[in-house]
Amino acid sequence: FGATVASAVFSSGHDNEAVENYAFKGGSDQFELSFNRSPGGGQFGYWRYHFDSQHFFWLTDDGRKVIAARGMVETNVTSPGHLVPFFDMPVLSSDQILRGFDSFRFRDKSALGLSLEYRYRIWPALDWGLFIDEGQVAPQLGDMGLNRFHTGYGVRLFVWPKPNLPISIDYGRSRETWRLYFNINTRF
Repeated sequence: FGATVASAVFSSGHDNEAVENYAFKGGSDQFELSFNRSPGGGQFGYWRYHFDSQHFFWLTDDGRKVIAARGMVETNVTSPGHLVPFFDMPVLSSDQILRGFDSFRFRDKSALGLSLEYRYRIWPALDWGLFIDEGQVAPQLGDMGLNRFHTGYGVRLFVWPKPNLPISIDYGRSRETWRLYFNINTRF
């Protein structure tokens, strides 16, 4: 894209996620802080703060019914007189968060995304689920509001050809369009 950005990154996380009986359990939390700048005093200079959390709650002892929850928040704070390049801004609307919209539909310096999903095991290696995704972007976190959320919802099918290789097929719908997603080795 014609730009060079150098980054220094600090990352910390906790992960107790596991697969048992063809179902995810536990969860993971990841925090990342980075300083990003154009070499040689270019136009880009910003701090990025990113947090991602995903957790799986078994409703039955055998993992046949599961609630999956995911949340992510990211904000970029520019240094005085600098910018965040568009290709490095957080994006909502993908196969992970805010399904049902065109890819790269929402982009800005700050983003908030939430997903809630119910999964039910039909057979030992086949689950179906219902999901709802909410998300929004804004120049700053303080610019976000309850009336600015975009909603996607849909159904999904999880196939487990191997215990450590889940494949998902999602049908996501929004007020704008619908999308079909195919993911290999996805947790969420």
